[in-house]
Amino acid sequence: MKTKKAAMKRKAARKAVAARPVDRGLAENHAALAKRAKVVLDARLALIDPGSNTDKFYVLQSLEDPSASGTGRFYASRRWGRTGTAGDSKLEGPLEESDAAAILQRIFKEKTGAAWGSIQPGDPAKPGMYWLQQVEKSDLKAKWEYYVSDRVDGKATGWYPYLRDASAEVEELYAQHNANAQGSRTRERIVTSGHFSYKVDLANMKQQNTRTSKLRMIRRTLGRSTSQTSLVGKAHSAMKVAMKVASRSGRAMKAMKAMKKKPMKKKLMKKKKAMKKVMKKPMKKVMKKAMKAVSKVAKGKAAKKLVYRGEKGKTKTPGGLTKDDLTKSKSANKIVSKTRRAAGIRKFSNISTWAAACKEAKKALGLTGFVAVKKDTPMYNKAKELMSSVKPLVRRATTKVLAPPTPVVRKASTKNLVLARTASAKSLPSTPVVRKASSQSLPGPVVRKASTKSL
Repeated sequence: MKTKKAAMKRKAARKAVAARPVDRGLAENHAALAKRAKVVLDARLALIDPGSNTDKFYVLQSLEDPSASGTGRFYASRRWGRTGTAGDSKLEGPLEESDAAAILQRIFKEKTGAAWGSIQPGDPAKPGMYWLQQVEKSDLKAKWEYYVSDRVDGKATGWYPYLRDASAEVEELYAQHNANAQGSRTRERIVTSGHFSYKVDLANMKQQNTRTSKLRMIRRTLGRSTSQTSLVGKAHSAMKVAMKVASRSGRAMKAMKAMKKKPMKKKLMKKKKAMKKVMKKPMKKVMKKAMKAVSKVAKGKAAKKLVYRGEKGKTKTPGGLTKDDLTKSKSANKIVSKTRRAAGIRKFSNISTWAAACKEAKKALGLTGFVAVKKDTPMYNKAKELMSSVKPLVRRATTKVLAPPTPVVRKASTKNLVLARTASAKSLPSTPVVRKASSQSLPGPVVRKASTKSL
């Protein structure tokens, strides 16, 4: 008798499990299998801790595919994540029935800390572990709404419906709460929705935003909704009916035509006024804009280039540099100021000997790359030693040894000017300079400009 009763209980349990719906995660990802599959094993686990805003679920199901032949027609399905989200899912199979059951039993023990079948739905869970929930079907006709009284997003005061998925999620939590004897463990749930999460109190019918702490009233409706959005829809449909009735009468049609003509006339009048305002604008202002003189002053990083090419007259600097004040550097191929270039040459001549001494010291010591020159270092001492014997370093991209600039000779001077370089040891012979366009013989040989013959 005892064995018969146990067998009867097993059959009843199997029927109850088979009557349970396939998890929605499988229905979304494997719709074809979800339609024909039968539930063999089912366990719904939950980890709820409102104090730390923790609310997770874990759904385990073993499924049988009746359309498949042989023993390998079973699947192990699982879905997990935060309550209110679709979460992640995994399907393994086809497998033997024992293999599919073994996978679920292993995960069940990892999450609850107990073996499959050793605990009953609603039993206390170990600290930090999932507990097995009692399952109950949710009412598909039920809808959930929230109350707005602070005109958020411009909404009028009243009840507003949840989104379809959010309403189905809260209804499922409400069914679980009832199935588990409305205990304290299922009274407060943390539901994630988009960027926010809400603490839903199913006993007092309240929801609180965990980030903003905004508290709102909620309710569950089974009949027709009386929310603001449904009322707006009803009003819209009522207006359509009224318009149909009014359109049947001739008077209503005439009134509608008259109403249409008035706004059209107003629109035309507004357009004409706007055109007049545009035409009244003085043409002189438009012509001034078109004939506005282009500035000859160059600005920006390419100012010197524009002046050097002749596209602009001068640069926007104190004094303004013209084309005659600019030159092209040999080393960097840039347009630079003549005065700055001359100053750079003079300044480099002051350190050219030391630069040459440092270069030779690096070669002598076998050094490469960057070497810091500090006092009382081998590099510094060697450079000081070679200072007197090296020649000044030649400036990059030139072949001449740097020296102070040569004195300039006046063109139309009759005085004898001597051209001499300070760095040169030889002194040039004095040569009389002849004034331009002069044919008179002066003391000494007279040389015509740019000619090698003596007159």
